[in-house]
Amino acid sequence: MMPARHQGLLRLFIACALPLLALQSAAAADWQLEKVVELSRHGIRPPTAGNREAIEAATGRPWTEWTTHDGELTGHGYAAVVNKGRAEGQHYRQLGLLQAGCPTAKSIYVRASPLQRTRATAQALVDGAFPGCGVAIHYVSGDADPLFQTDKFAATQTDPARQLAAVKEKAGDLAQRRQALAPTIQLLKQAVCQADKPCPIFDTPWQVEQSKSGKTTISGLSVMANMVETLRLGWSENLPLSQLAWARSPRPGRSPPCCRC
Repeated sequence: MMPARHQGLLRLFIACALPLLALQSAAAADWQLEKVVELSRHGIRPPTAGNREAIEAATGRPWTEWTTHDGELTGHGYAAVVNKGRAEGQHYRQLGLLQAGCPTAKSIYVRASPLQRTRATAQALVDGAFPGCGVAIHYVSGDADPLFQTDKFAATQTDPARQLAAVKEKAGDLAQRRQALAPTIQLLKQAVCQADKPCPIFDTPWQVEQSKSGKTTISGLSVMANMVETLRLGWSENLPLSQLAWARSPRPGRSPPCCRC
């Protein structure tokens, strides 16, 4: 049996909580969902051409060639986003935000980056949410959109000095962070490097660097991050273990520890 003191505290908690719950219910009744703005990244893709070049140079070995071109949405990635769109469509119809059938041009607007992987992801999303409706995907012609590729346009660029200072402040003590992640870094090294060959990227000090264009990266860490992302995406793509980290997953049927989220 609960002690008398605890029973008293419980009654006090319930007495205080009930008015709050009533207020929340009243507030919920006063609000109505009118619109949703969703910001979404692309679905599953192989490494981009630039990422592939960097990780292959760092490890001294070729990485798996996927069935799609580098950086482009895969068929599996498309199917996964269709499922996501279907679930979201059902959810918002249950909330009364979307009506049955196809939406009008004024009720939904979809904007994608001009890259293939983002345009295809947007298409998969509306195919899942509004099958057969032919919802338009809006994107600019060319390779860059100031809404997404802000570094490509003078009007949308950030101040390089302020950007560098902000990244350094957020990064903090990189040597300390690297030391804290040493066990995980070692797992990644074992997965991607050849035992009898040098793999100097794993000995590179982590330092914030900035290119002439103003883009900020962290030496060493940025390439490692691309490696992990590529392995994680390969796992999500359901690549055979023989093509994923050269079959160095410690347990069949599980992703390498370095790459779990």
